[in-house]
Amino acid sequence: VGTSSQATTTTAASIAWAHTVPAGTDALFVGIGLVTGSTTITTVTWSLTSGDAAELWEVQGSTSTKAGAWLLTSPVAGTGTITVTLSSTTSGGTAGGINLAGVVPTSVVAAHRTVYTGTNTAGGISLPVVDSKSGDLVIDTGTILSSTITAGAGQTSRVEDDAISGGTRSWGISTEPATGASTVMSWTESSTS
Repeated sequence: VGTSSQATTTTAASIAWAHTVPAGTDALFVGIGLVTGSTTITTVTWSLTSGDAAELWEVQGSTSTKAGAWLLTSPVAGTGTITVTLSSTTSGGTAGGINLAGVVPTSVVAAHRTVYTGTNTAGGISLPVVDSKSGDLVIDTGTILSSTITAGAGQTSRVEDDAISGGTRSWGISTEPATGASTVMSWTESSTS
């Protein structure tokens, strides 16, 4: 896992930010968190590569939160702009990009989407990825109705924003090497809203 970058927006129909892809990068992962649940992610682009990134998943967490993940294989190296285009204006959103090396661009990317639903409680959320295998890199992105979140034990926080929508929503991307057939990804919440 290489360098990362992120951007936050309020009341906009797109999120765009500067990012650098170094030589030797095999893939660019983009995670997105939105406040407005009815807004969808329509495209994710890297300004130095023609064509769009491929959507891995987009999930509705509640009526007011959404998370999504996109992947662009073989991105052109250099400094450019990542742009996330939305179907409508969101009242708050954030997105981040992570450079990945050692990824085989022609291999199948297993996209898991486990959605936590229920009442947020100070404590946290644990989500098992039940078909991982040793050697996999598990990437987790999520949006939570909480003032702050912390990536769980064994995970590395890559980007995080605890100030979405005036500090009432938090979002982050974390990674963890797979530990076998089931890898648990978790976030600890400090408070709820």
